[in-house]
Amino acid sequence: MKNILLVFCFVLYLSFLNAQTNLVPNPSFELYDTCVTSLSQIRATGWASARPSPDYFNSCSSSPDVSVPSNFWGYQYPASGNAYAGFAGKYGHVGVREYLGTQLINPLQVGTKYYISFKVSLSTNVNAQNYCGINKLGVLFSTIHYSDSNLAPICNCAQVYTNNIITDTTNWTMIKGSFVADSNYSFISIGNFFTDLMIDSIQVTGNECVAYYYLDNICVSTDSVYSYNYVWTGIEDNINNHVISIYPNPATGQINIDASLLNEPYDIAIYDVLGREVFFKQKIKESIELIPIENINSDILFIQIKYKNKLINNKIIKIKS
Repeated sequence: MKNILLVFCFVLYLSFLNAQTNLVPNPSFELYDTCVTSLSQIRATGWASARPSPDYFNSCSSSPDVSVPSNFWGYQYPASGNAYAGFAGKYGHVGVREYLGTQLINPLQVGTKYYISFKVSLSTNVNAQNYCGINKLGVLFSTIHYSDSNLAPICNCAQVYTNNIITDTTNWTMIKGSFVADSNYSFISIGNFFTDLMIDSIQVTGNECVAYYYLDNICVSTDSVYSYNYVWTGIEDNINNHVISIYPNPATGQINIDASLLNEPYDIAIYDVLGREVFFKQKIKESIELIPIENINSDILFIQIKYKNKLINNKIIKIKS
């Protein structure tokens, strides 16, 4: 009976790992081929313009136009990591729309429900001092690869979008939603796919509605908890996980954080299945940290480890002893 239970827990664990997969490659724009040097360059690996001409910003750049946190469009730190993208959701009265797009890691499966999330922050448009916030920011899935030579449409359509007008220039706002795939979509584009008559706006300053948004942390998953509540970085775990081990998994009374290869202080935060912080400890210097979890009332625990400007995330299944 005990062996059957262990096998069941292992199968359940594998199903959780499969469900939490993010189908968006390079979802936080951290990976790039060469560092960006000017506006309208999408140097993030896997990403491209789906309608001219979105921008890419990275702290690696020496150009004041496309650096982080200060750049041509304003001042903002990334939601995670060192980079983000940017697009015009509306530009005055000329009907400008800018879209970013990429090919999904795997096509969507017909009849499967997907949960989508991404983060935006309204730029302060420091060069023009005219900016507004709009709604209808969203994602468009397609079987077609859109590009500068095959533009994604302004079609008054998107599988997921927000009806809220986003005006926050200080914080990152998560836009989220879900839909059941009706086709084997292989591509995702992000922007405002609605005409001016279909959107609402709030003028923040000036008299011309320029709605330019920074974009970070895109997720498409069959796991709503992973997509909506998980404090993930968008930096793929396998880039950084070789320096830190978290075990056992599944776990019962405690988990072990082995950071013997890190050689520097780090912070640990643990979140429950509802996204609530249940454990936090800063500036840990021990190579192996033992964390009791027996009194945490959650079957799934999300582990976030921070060092320097990097974040590592993992997911632990907690089972009763």
